[in-house]
Amino acid sequence: MARKPRKRTYKDCDRLWGQIIRLDETCAVCGARVGDGTCHQVHAHHLIHRNAIFFRHNLENGICLCPGCHRFNIGKVIDGKRTISAHGSPAFFREWFQETLPEQFEWYEKNRWLVFPNVKPDYTQIYSVLEDELRQRTAGKAGE
Repeated sequence: MARKPRKRTYKDCDRLWGQIIRLDETCAVCGARVGDGTCHQVHAHHLIHRNAIFFRHNLENGICLCPGCHRFNIGKVIDGKRTISAHGSPAFFREWFQETLPEQFEWYEKNRWLVFPNVKPDYTQIYSVLEDELRQRTAGKAGE
């Protein structure tokens, strides 16, 4: 008898979404890279807050950041430049985001105020889509 696939939860999808966003292992803001001595880990940051469940697992809604650019570089000046932190200095992060990633910023601007009341996501389907995406991206990396 074939075993029924496990029902997936939002936490399963969160884990897979974050894994895909962090695949490059490079901070989009400062360029710090895991393994080259500039940082020991990277974070997956939601551009539209993750409480907006309709966009929570959308890959356009994520960006890879080092811990400093994610939360901790608050008002610091490094090499004569003010640092950017998604949570610590959101206005500077928004300005950087608009200038550096205009297509993703346009997506963000178009979607950030959308509300989908009574939407109940199918996490098993979302997980399947994310799993396929991860498989494609890692296969592409292996071929490099």
